[in-house]
Amino acid sequence: MQRNVRLSDELGKQVREAAKARQFASVAAFIREALRNEVTARAGELATAEERLADAMGKTREEARRAQVGQQALFNLLDTFVKVFLTCVPPPAEPTKAKAQAQQRYTQFMKEAAKNLGVEETE
Repeated sequence: MQRNVRLSDELGKQVREAAKARQFASVAAFIREALRNEVTARAGELATAEERLADAMGKTREEARRAQVGQQALFNLLDTFVKVFLTCVPPPAEPTKAKAQAQQRYTQFMKEAAKNLGVEETE
């Protein structure tokens, strides 16, 4: 394939001087080598970018798997807690009074949880 390229006088002079300084047989040989280097370098950059992307995707997949395992462990812990609670704790004798006490305890629990979350967010 043959292409004609117009260069400014300044760039043409720089190309001729570089070809001579690097002992190329001709200016055309120098330009061919420069093009080959540019194409090869770009292909290498693309391969490197693809490798980084594949590595990042692999890490993301591993983090998602760990999160899934952690979520499953948390679910199993909660399931075990509920089973033990329902097995060991009898129903309340006075449901109305127990409900009021439970609501009060739950409100206190939620306040403590919010307080703890606020502390964790600032750390």
